[in-house]
Amino acid sequence: MKALNMNTCWNKAHFFAQAVVETGLTLHVKGGESFNWYYQSLIDTFGMFKTEEGRKKAKLWGRAISDFYCLCF
Repeated sequence: MKALNMNTCWNKAHFFAQAVVETGLTLHVKGGESFNWYYQSLIDTFGMFKTEEGRKKAKLWGRAISDFYCLCF
């Protein structure tokens, strides 16, 4: 928490409130979040990837192919 400057009640409350806004009330921490996204889906879904720099990062961080499961023979 210190490394992220989450050292006050206000910062912690804001973090968890933002998590509720982004995920709704159905956040399942134990089930985890899948970060396995096709790069174009990142661009289409999240505003931060709509900028020029964001599109570059989406291509860097996202999958290159849209149908991941087609590679599982």
